Amino acid sequence: MRRGWITMALVGALTLSTGVVPVGAQPAASDAPCPPDTPRAPFLDVSPASTHAAGIDCAYALELVAGVTEDRFAPQRPVTRAQAATLVARALDTAGVTLPPAASGTDFADVPAAHRDNVRRLQAAGVVQGRADGTFGGSADVSREQFASLMVRALSYARGLDVRAAARGVFSDVTSEAHTANVEAAAEQGLLQGRTDGTFGPAASTRREQAASVAARLVSELRRGGDFQTAGGEVWVLDQGTDRIHVYDGDDGFEELVTIDVRPQTLRDLGFADAPTGAVTVPHMIEFDSQQRYAFVAATAGGVTLVIDARSKQVVAVLATGPGSHMAAVTPDDRAAWVAVIGTAGRHSTRANPTDPDADPIPAQQRKMVEIPLDLDAADPQFAIGRELQLQDLLAPLEAANGWEYPSYSPVCHQYDADSTEAWITLGPGWNQGGLVVLDLASGTLVEEAAFDPAVVKANCGVSVTEDRVIVNWSGRVEPGADTNGEWYVIDPETYELLATRDSEGSDAHGVRVTPDGSSYWQVNRNSDNALIIDAETLEVTGRLPAIADTPDILDFSPDGSLLYVTQRGPTPRSGAIHSASGQQPGVAIVEVATGRRLGVLTQAPVTNAEGRLVNDVHGIGVRVKSADDTVPQNATATTASFDARVVDPAQLGAHCSLPASV
Repeated sequence: MRRGWITMALVGALTLSTGVVPVGAQPAASDAPCPPDTPRAPFLDVSPASTHAAGIDCAYALELVAGVTEDRFAPQRPVTRAQAATLVARALDTAGVTLPPAASGTDFADVPAAHRDNVRRLQAAGVVQGRADGTFGGSADVSREQFASLMVRALSYARGLDVRAAARGVFSDVTSEAHTANVEAAAEQGLLQGRTDGTFGPAASTRREQAASVAARLVSELRRGGDFQTAGGEVWVLDQGTDRIHVYDGDDGFEELVTIDVRPQTLRDLGFADAPTGAVTVPHMIEFDSQQRYAFVAATAGGVTLVIDARSKQVVAVLATGPGSHMAAVTPDDRAAWVAVIGTAGRHSTRANPTDPDADPIPAQQRKMVEIPLDLDAADPQFAIGRELQLQDLLAPLEAANGWEYPSYSPVCHQYDADSTEAWITLGPGWNQGGLVVLDLASGTLVEEAAFDPAVVKANCGVSVTEDRVIVNWSGRVEPGADTNGEWYVIDPETYELLATRDSEGSDAHGVRVTPDGSSYWQVNRNSDNALIIDAETLEVTGRLPAIADTPDILDFSPDGSLLYVTQRGPTPRSGAIHSASGQQPGVAIVEVATGRRLGVLTQAPVTNAEGRLVNDVHGIGVRVKSADDTVPQNATATTASFDARVVDPAQLGAHCSLPASV
C-alpha cells in the first residue's frame, strides 16, 4: 500500500528537542492548557529563552511537575520510567480522564513508593506495562521512543480510540516494531516532532524539560478534543470480513452498543428463508430511511439485502435481491429502497471483459436495479421485492441511438434527486467499466436527455446529488505499476449538462460525501490515502489532506458535521482487488472537520483465520441520531454472542464488488 506522510499543519506542536522544524501555529487561547499570563515557574536554571520555558511554566502551574528544589528544575536531567508514569497520570487527572483504581493494577516491587499508585493505575488502564521478567524498571531512564509510546497510549485511552498511525517511515532512525507507529502517531497528533535532520533519536533519554512540555501539550489536546466524544451520533460500522455490524454510541465516548451478527448460519437459524446459502454474507453498504427507523444493508457475497430495525438493532427481513447486491438506498420520500445489483460470474466480469473476450459474462438478469416498495408508517411494515429492471435492456436504446457501447451493464452506486423522481446510477465496478445513467423511478426507464458518453463520463464509484450539483467519481486506472489519478465530474441536475471534469489528485477515487450543511464535498482516494475538500458553491479545492486515513473508502459525517468518519480496509479484503483496497489498520478513522486532523481510529476486536491473517475488513458506514424509541441495552449482542474465525476459500465468496480479473 502506498502512503504519504501527513503534512498539514498540526496545531501548537511541542517538541522533544531544540533542533526541530516548527509545524503549525500556536494553539488558540481557548485551547491552550494555560493562559498567556501564566506566572513564571520559580526555577533559576530554566532560561526564559528556552524552547521549553513556557511548557515548564504551564506544567508547573497545572501541578504536573515540581522542582528538584524550590528554585531548581534540573531541565537536562533524564526522566525515569516511574517518573514518566506519574507525569502522565497527573496529566490525565488534570484533563478529567478517569483512571482505574490503583488496587486493580499490578504492584511492581521495583517501583519507588512515590510513584507506585500511579504506575498501578496506568497499568490497569493498559497505558503502561511491565517487563517480561515481571519487573517495571521504575528507576531506568525512559527513552524518547518509549515516552512517545506512553503518550500515545494515554491519548488512546482517553479518547477510546486507537491513535497509532500506520507506519509511514517518517523518521529514518525509528525502526522498532514496538514503537514506530506510536512515535509517528505522537508527531501526527502534534505532541512531538523529530529533529531537523529527519531523525528522532529514539534511544536517547527523555529530559525533564521535554517531558514537561509534552505533558502540558497532552493536557491541552485532551481538553480541546473532549467535545468530539459527545456529539458523534450513532455510528454503524460494517465489518464485511467478519460478517458483523458494530454499532457505537458517538454521544458517549464511542461505547459499543451492540454487535449484529449477520453470518449466513445465524440468519438461517433465525428462520429467514432467503438467508445466504454460502459461507459468508459480506455486508457491504448501509443507508437509513429519512427518519432513521430502518437500516438497509446490501450484502454482496450473500446476494441479499438486510433490513434492520434501527431502534431495536434486530434483523427484520432478508431479501434475495441478487448476487453482488452492492448498495441499497432509500428514496427521500421513503416510498422505496432501490438496490444496485452488480451480478457475478466466474471471473467477476460484468460483461465480456474488455481486455479478455473469453471471460464469462454475467447473465443479463443479474445486472439490475431492484425495488423494495416501502410503507414505513404502517403498524407492521412488510418488506418484499417489487420491480426488477435489467440494465442491459434499459441501456440498449441509448447505445443504438448514440452509437455507444457501455463497457458494463452493472449498476454500482446511486443516489436520488430531492423529490424522489430520479436515481443517478454509476456503472462498473472496474476502472475500465464505468458509466453514468439516470433512471426515471416512476416509469422504470432511463432519462434519454441524461445520456452521458461512457468514454467521457467514466464514473464507477461514489455519487452525491444535491439540488444544485451532481458529483460522481471515476477511480482512475487501477493497475499495478500503471495507476493514474481519478476524476470527478460535475453535472447540472436540471439540464444534465456536464459542467466540469476535475482531477481527483490521487489514485482510486472512491468515497464522496457532502457535509450536513451543504457547504463542501469531501472526496477520498483509496489507493493514495489522500483527500480533497471542495467548496460546494465554487467547486474550488479548499483543502488537501495528504494522508487522511489508511485506505480511505466510505465516508459519513456526525449529525452536527463536526466529525468525519472514514472507513479503513483490512489486509485481507473481502471486496476489491488486493492492490487497490488492502490496508493495514481496519477500522474507522475519525477526523475533526474544522482542522482535518485525524483524532484516532475506532477499531473492532481483531479476528484472525487459521493462517493467522487478520480478516477484519471495514467497508460500509452509516450515522444516525439516536431515538427515544431505541430499546437495545448497552453492551448487548444481537442475534448471537459467539463468533468463530474461519478460513474461507475465496471461491466460496461468490459475488462481490471486484475489479476485473485482468487488472
